[in-house]
This record gives sequence, C-alpha cells and structure tokens, in this order.
Amino acid sequence: MASTRIISPTGRIVIGLVGLTVSIILLAAFVGVFPDHRDEISRSRRQLYESLGRGLSALVAKKDEAAIREHFQSIVQGTGDIRTAGLRRANGEHFDAVGSHFDTWSSVSGADPTDTAICIPIFGNEQLWGTLELQPAPISEARFGSLADRPEFVLVAFVVIFGLITFYGYLSLVLRHLIPTKVISRRVREALDSLGDGLLVLDSEERIVMANQAFQDSSGRTLEDLIGKQAKSLPFISREEMETGNQCQTPWQTTLDSGEQIRGKILGIETRGNQATTYSVSCTPILDDDGRKQGVLASFEDVNQLERKKNELKEMVIQLDASTAEIRRQNRELAILATRDALTGSMNRRSFFQKFDAEFAWAKKHNQPLSAFMIDIDHFKSINDSYGHAIGDLVLQKVAATLESSVRDSDIVCRYGGEEFSILLPNTGINQAVVVAENVRRALEQLAFEQLSITACVGVSALSESPDSSHDLLEQADKCLFMAKRNGRNQVVRFDQIPDSSGGDTTGFRQRVEAEHHDSGIPFHAVTALISALAYRDQETANHCRRVADMCVAVAEGMLPMRECYVLEIAGLL
Repeated sequence: MASTRIISPTGRIVIGLVGLTVSIILLAAFVGVFPDHRDEISRSRRQLYESLGRGLSALVAKKDEAAIREHFQSIVQGTGDIRTAGLRRANGEHFDAVGSHFDTWSSVSGADPTDTAICIPIFGNEQLWGTLELQPAPISEARFGSLADRPEFVLVAFVVIFGLITFYGYLSLVLRHLIPTKVISRRVREALDSLGDGLLVLDSEERIVMANQAFQDSSGRTLEDLIGKQAKSLPFISREEMETGNQCQTPWQTTLDSGEQIRGKILGIETRGNQATTYSVSCTPILDDDGRKQGVLASFEDVNQLERKKNELKEMVIQLDASTAEIRRQNRELAILATRDALTGSMNRRSFFQKFDAEFAWAKKHNQPLSAFMIDIDHFKSINDSYGHAIGDLVLQKVAATLESSVRDSDIVCRYGGEEFSILLPNTGINQAVVVAENVRRALEQLAFEQLSITACVGVSALSESPDSSHDLLEQADKCLFMAKRNGRNQVVRFDQIPDSSGGDTTGFRQRVEAEHHDSGIPFHAVTALISALAYRDQETANHCRRVADMCVAVAEGMLPMRECYVLEIAGLL
C-alpha cells in the first residue's frame, strides 16, 4: 500500500490505461485477429528454391561442374534458413553437399516437403541430371524464433512506450483543468470564502488547486484564471528582489523543500489594473498519513495599507534626516560666523578672549611659557583713502592668511579690530616669540600687491614679564606696539627691552578692555555675533557695516577717548 503512494494519481491512471490496452491487443492475437503468415512464407520458399533449381539446370547444360559447385555453395550459404543442402546425381552418386547433409537426409526425407525436406529435380539438355536436396528450418522456428519478429509483441512494446508518454501528457493537461472546488462541500467553500485573508491550496508541483474569494478579489483574478496554473506563473515579487534585484525562492517553494512553516514573508503582486498589492504570506505543508508532503496551504494577508504607511514613514524619516543634516550644517556655519571674523576668517575678539583666558590660566597653573603679539599694519588708513576699501579689504585678507601660515596650528590668530591683529603662542617663551614675530614682519613686508606694499609693527610680550592677567599681557604687547610706531614703524619691539619711563600718552589695551566692558548698554561680543549672523545672510551689507565702523574709529582716534571710540565703533556696526 505504501509503495503505490510513491506513484502519483496521474501515473497510476496512466499505468492502468496502458495495461488495459495491452490486454486488448493480446486478446486480439489469441482469437486470431492478427493474420498468419505461414502460407506466405511457404510460397516465398517455393519460388526461391525453384529459381535455385533453374540456375543449376542452366549450368548443368553447360557441363561446367566447377561453376555448378560454386553456384550451389554461394546460393545455399546466402540463404539463411537452409540448414543443410546436397546435390545428388541421377544414379545416386553424391556430387556436392553443405553440412552433413547426406548423413541426416534419410531421417528427414519422409517429413513434410514444404517444411523440413525439399527435393528439386535438375535437368540438363532435357534429361534428368540429378536432384537438389534442401533441409530448411521449420517455418514455425524461423517465424517465431525472435519476439521482435512477431507483430503482436512489436505492437505491445510500441503501445507500452508511447502510451505511457501520450497518456501521461494528456491526463496531466486535462486533470489540471478540473476544478477541485466542485468536490468540496458548499459549507466548506462558504467558510473559506468568508475568511478575510486570501487562501491558496497548492499541490506538490506548485499548481493551484483552490483559491478562496478573498484572494481572487485582492489579486484581481478569477477562479478560472488561477486553477491549474503554477503559483510561480503569477507576477509575485519579494521584498529582497525589489531591494537587490536577485531572484529569491518563494515561501511555498521553501516549505515544499524543507517542510517548515513560513510566516510573515512579504510578497507583492501586480493586479490587472497595473496596481500593486502587498501580502504578508504564511505557508504550511500539507502532509498525508505517512507524513509525506503533498502540497502547501498558503495564506495571504493584505498589508497594502500598512506597507504604504511604512513607506510614507520611511520617506518622512529620510526627509527629517536631511533636514537635521542641513540644520547641523547651518549651525556649524553659524558657529563659525559667531567665532570667526567674516572678512578674514581669523578668530574674532570674543572667541579670542575666551581662548586667551583659558590658556593663560593653564600656563600659570602648570608654570608653562606663553607669549602674545599685537600687530598693526602701518598707514592702513591711507590705503583705504588712496585705493578704496575694496583694496583695503584685500590687504586685510592677505595679511590674515600670511599670519595663519607663519605660525603653528596650535597658535591662535585674531583680528582684534580694524587693521590690528593679535596672536597667542602657547608653550612659547619671549625669545622664541620674538623670532616668530620677526618672521611674521618679514613675511608681511614681502607681500606683493599691484599698486602698493605694506609693513607692520609687532609688539611682543610673554608670561615671563609677570603680567597679572591675560589683559595685562596684551596691554604689555600693546605698549610695545606703540613704541614700535613711535620709533619709526616696520619693526618688532619686545616688552623686556622697553624702559620703564617710555613716556607718551599711550592708550593701552587695558583701557580698551575696560571700554568694552563699560556699562554702555550693548556688549561688544553681542554686536559681533549679530554682525556674523548678518554676514551669513547678507555678506555685502555686513562688510559695509564693518567698513563704516572702521572708518568711524579711524577718524575718532586721537580726538576722542577710547571709551567714546568704542561706543562709536558699536554705533557704526549697528
């Protein structure tokens, strides 16, 4: 019983049909429907033997015994069903023989002359010359010696071979168009059709044998379009195929191969209206009593709306990530604008003060060297007056770039205001700082412009000169800067070489800091932050504000106190 289940129902039907056909053919052969060819064989033998006798008679008439023997041997050996043969003269003398003819002839000569013993008279010149004696194989042995020569067995073999092929192909084609739902009770069909999820029943070859109403509606296909077709002929596509482009195994194929249940596999299908429906597919194997896989039960949950919401959410997340990245980029740019001078790219005063205070405190605590420069471009006001503010801005940009390239990455370059720059050199003593300052002065002196050249004064001080604070350190450098201007400009002056009674009405850095922190109502760092934000939105207007402020300070210096110059600078910026 178990062995018959190995063969499919279609195969068993085909074997039964072929067996019935073969039985009919054998019955026809038994009752004599097939013709008997014994008489035809007997007639053909007589004609052959008579022609042999006539040929020998012609040679006997010529009295050529050698030709007679040669012709006799060739004719007998060329005839396959002759066992022995002999030529006997009329007087009984043996003339020639094939095989042990004359020894066996007496025992068969009395048999049926048409079957085992044939005598043909040979005449020469109208006289009896002798007799041709032949012993052929019996007709039954010659005819039925091989099954391949029997027509009924050839027909049986033909029917078995080609019947199996043709019957199997025809039944496979016909049976797949049978509607299995016809044999399912109406209540069972109604129960399956009432399910909200689509349902397919597939056989072991992935052919659809049943589809409920929910799957027909969601896929846009009728029952006639589905029954008998292989599920892979439907335009299913998995999420992996959509993402990678590589063909993947369907969930029911996996279930048929492994026998495992598959749950939650996402598949899409194109409906008749060029619309896509997305399913969450679950598959369970259908087993027979012996546990063999006979098919698959596949359920299709329509998740089209859920998948659409998921895709919308994914798109929103992508847009949010892009917006977040843009905001971060703008924040970085705003941070740069808030800490950097928009014209030169050097650090602005507010950020410079924060760095300076931190470095000064660290150097004091760890007893490390620290130096600072104050740099002023000589006669910069005349450059603006003679060549215009565009050339002046170009000069400031090249000066800032030269300062950045002349110092270390750890050094901090600041545009203090107007044509003044400050440089902080951590871990640097005053002697080394003077060398760097001299290199900076020479680099600025070598800057080439189309219509002019520039020089600069540099004031240098260091922590070794015992300043009380970072402000005191810059004030010392500022005093050196004033001394360099008074001594002829284009030179470096260090604080430890200035006499205590340097004289002169110097307006030092301390006074400037006090002016910046004076209760003027508007802190300077807030104004610079506003100008930086303005530069981000409108670069041209921000540059114009700085030029106005620089011009106001340049005009007011020497005529107004530093406090008033500070207020005037803020007013120009605003």
